[in-house]
Amino acid sequence: MKRLASMVLGIVFGGCSGYGEIPADLCKKQHIEEGADGEIAVCEELYDEAPYIHLPKDEADRAFAGVVGTGFVSASGKKYSGVDHGAEMDRHGVLVYELSLDGKRVEDYRPVLEIRASAFLAPFYGRAAEGAIARSTGADTWAQEPSLPVRFEFDGERPDDSLSGNPEARLTIANLHEDVTASDGSCLPALSSHGEDATFGASATVELRAYRRPSMHDFGDDQFVFLFMVDGKDEGTLMAPNWYRGPIDLARGSLLPPDGYEGTGHGTPGAIPEFSVELVEGGGEPCAP
Repeated sequence: MKRLASMVLGIVFGGCSGYGEIPADLCKKQHIEEGADGEIAVCEELYDEAPYIHLPKDEADRAFAGVVGTGFVSASGKKYSGVDHGAEMDRHGVLVYELSLDGKRVEDYRPVLEIRASAFLAPFYGRAAEGAIARSTGADTWAQEPSLPVRFEFDGERPDDSLSGNPEARLTIANLHEDVTASDGSCLPALSSHGEDATFGASATVELRAYRRPSMHDFGDDQFVFLFMVDGKDEGTLMAPNWYRGPIDLARGSLLPPDGYEGTGHGTPGAIPEFSVELVEGGGEPCAP
């Protein structure tokens, strides 16, 4: 539990009085562990259909919520301030909280449910994304507007399922050196066929890694990040918030991103190949343009 400023004669009074038992059906399968803030449910298996976690309805004196931006948001969409930014800086990416309310004010709160970080990458396993990627403008520099057709394919393998760490989904570029079909049946030329404009060298090996990064720069600055590895070298990252999903999204039935990804590169503009893509179905077969 995290108690909000309660000081009497220099003594901080804690305890978790006022909270009942943790609901046994928050997840399809769960177990209770003892954490730094008391007992917490650990989600072993999500429900098969939305909502993927089942939270009690909001009440006048309590609500179950996740952190969105800099405040709490419940499954019904009600917003509450009162988050301890220091304590929740990183861990809000996997936690659901129980709020003790005094009207609209958060009087107290405690972590009540922890979800494995890999659950938020699950919608991407085995999927493909198509769009455009920036062309090369010279040695290790790229145009700032994506223009060359590209198809990314996510590995179907689930990453490490531990509660600790920051799991990654891995991707390859399907049309890096080969022509492949797009989801609409057209033939995407190999990126390497674009001569001097080719995003990567004719013999380059390229891998992308995708992961969530809660509070990337400041509290609540939650980003979905792509890391480029070219010939084994880290070429930098792109970030965008719209593919990021947090714990409360599981209760609201939202897992797949509703729109495309347009990342912003870290560092000097043009120092990393930016792209604009959206998830697609089908495609990925060899073809001849």
